[in-house]
Amino acid sequence: MWDSIAIQQHDLSSLDEAFTDQEIKRSIDLLPSDKAPGPDGYTGAFFKSCWDIIKDDLMSAANAFHDLRCLNLQLINSANIILIPKKEGADEAD
Repeated sequence: MWDSIAIQQHDLSSLDEAFTDQEIKRSIDLLPSDKAPGPDGYTGAFFKSCWDIIKDDLMSAANAFHDLRCLNLQLINSANIILIPKKEGADEAD
């Protein structure tokens, strides 16, 4: 029975290639201009209009992510929360 189920073979080698400028730029061009893709509030319009300024930094970040090679994605999937007291002597959040 299981022999009759054919699973198509795919060449996945391209998934291991580094990101290219064109690939990142194409993704940015597809962003809606009036929406922010993340919690930082930067809209698609920002990324599109500032591409020449932020391209090198975005490529560095994408390449750093690629270089992780899935060894430790916990680094990007975790956060530290620090309580910054507004009142003197505060030691807990209400």
